[in-house]
Amino acid sequence: MLRRQFASSARLLVETLDLTPPLRSRHDPHAVSAIVIAGVAASAVGQLAAWVALDPPRDRGLIMELNALLLPEWWTRPD
Repeated sequence: MLRRQFASSARLLVETLDLTPPLRSRHDPHAVSAIVIAGVAASAVGQLAAWVALDPPRDRGLIMELNALLLPEWWTRPD
């Protein structure tokens, strides 16, 4: 459920901010964006779920560092 919500929110951000993944593909850009956003959502939610499952106290720096490393730069640091 959280993954679906995140993907929905991400789609709204992409539409509102005209944020598009900087990917070159011969395929339909809307289809590429939809698939990439679904992947970003699944990755972000999976990372958060794994972090929450850790025994407390949880290191906030760890999840922030891994988000920066594992999520695409165009998502974590848009211009």
